[in-house]
Amino acid sequence: MAMVPEVWMAIAAVVLTVAASAAMVPLVTMVRTFLWEPLRLRRIMAKQGVKGPPIRFFFGDSPEYGAYAQTFPESLPLAFDDSAPTVTPHHALYFSKFGNRFVYSIGSETRLVVRDPEIAKEVLSNKMGFFERSPLELYVFSHVIGNGVFAVKGKEWAFQRRILNPFFSQESLKAMVESVVKGAMEEIEKWEQMTTQAGGMLDYDVEHDIHIISGKVMSFTAFGDEFEKGKQIYELQSETVGHLFAALSKPMFWIPGYRLLPTKEKKAMAQLDKRIERLAMEMIDARKEAVAKGERSSFGDDMLGLMLADANFDYSAAVNNCKNLFFAGQDTSANLLSFSLVILANRPEWQHRAREEILEVLGDGETYTLNGISRLKVMGMIVNEVTRVFSISPSITRVALKDFQLGDLFIPKGLAIEVAVLSMHRDPEFWGEDAAEFKPERFANGLSEACTNPNAFLPFGLGPRRCLGEKLALLEVKVVLAMILRRFHILPSPHYRHHPHFAMVSCPKYGVPLVLKTLN
Repeated sequence: MAMVPEVWMAIAAVVLTVAASAAMVPLVTMVRTFLWEPLRLRRIMAKQGVKGPPIRFFFGDSPEYGAYAQTFPESLPLAFDDSAPTVTPHHALYFSKFGNRFVYSIGSETRLVVRDPEIAKEVLSNKMGFFERSPLELYVFSHVIGNGVFAVKGKEWAFQRRILNPFFSQESLKAMVESVVKGAMEEIEKWEQMTTQAGGMLDYDVEHDIHIISGKVMSFTAFGDEFEKGKQIYELQSETVGHLFAALSKPMFWIPGYRLLPTKEKKAMAQLDKRIERLAMEMIDARKEAVAKGERSSFGDDMLGLMLADANFDYSAAVNNCKNLFFAGQDTSANLLSFSLVILANRPEWQHRAREEILEVLGDGETYTLNGISRLKVMGMIVNEVTRVFSISPSITRVALKDFQLGDLFIPKGLAIEVAVLSMHRDPEFWGEDAAEFKPERFANGLSEACTNPNAFLPFGLGPRRCLGEKLALLEVKVVLAMILRRFHILPSPHYRHHPHFAMVSCPKYGVPLVLKTLN
């Protein structure tokens, strides 16, 4: 029997109602995520006197502070009193407008930015369980360094950290010095040959070689000489960063659902990640096979060995931590070393003092020990000051998991707190009126006399999730600097363009050309 028109109309009405409801769900979610929730968080903070730029639907405030960053020249004076405009332009723009704390948005994420050491201590150290890493930052970083100990939380984080801690212990560092020397020697000897061929003075961009050195150090210390695979992994990760920043630069990236689409950048990153994981698994399989065949008595005491030796440490976690150390570990050390060389080239008095100390403490030979490196007080002062002036991690962000009181502020659930590390490192309130100057002597008597609050110095973070590789990074920088200063006077190159910028970490935008002059 044919259905009467009224029945058809009823069915059509139901179908249209369901379709409209289905369409309304993402619309309501979008409005709640990008408008209602940011407005709610802004109102709560505004009532407490914390202001910021106006809410901008979808994209947040990045177009404004991105345009601000573009107003600065591509070549800045090295004595430029604040690198933040080209590294963290939103800090430079909004601190000057709104005071020592402000709110802004990046996409749908509303952030309270502070440069208060006590709040930094509470957020990063004392309020564990109240915060987690920013979902936006995890999304960005996970595409490059995976989801290892950097990203996991709770019991899984505690487990991975416990397994990896012995690799970064003081006892382990003693054995790593030789690997650091081995990782640097070939490139530095190449510089010597090139300088000799050039008549004793060479204008050369060392940035690429510095990354090779850092990559070799990572490979020799953590992965048992697997430099070639490590080099390939790093190069693929660097390529991934290019695609990632290309995606982030598109306004469409911030539109809900866009990140789920099979875009050109997403496909490219997925393909690169497959190649990276395959290389990491080849290292893991080779180590396992060597043990199975009796070619090795154990998995080893390097980082890869520690992960494989624990039956509860699954291969996915091992792969992710390989990705983490190859990129994050390498980039941190390489860029800290690069900025150190730039500074020493332009501060000959400190270069001379460092070289004199190296020769006095370590002698004329090529013997390096952890004890000897730890006695390089001038070197320690220089490296501390470089990490202050050029913070490799210029900010740290955590998102509140619950409502709570933080000092004089009520922090609502969902608000992200961004600790402005670089701005805090250059704040005269904590470092004196000479905060913008490069003055290693401020660290002559330790951190307690360098600034008014020790929590104002956070080059490697703070609290339980402080950077796991901090000691290794500092050891590498000091050993390699000692090796270089034994052989060369470092002079400024006319080709160097000073423009620190942010690409996962703070780094020189236009390479590190230096003039290397052979010591007489």
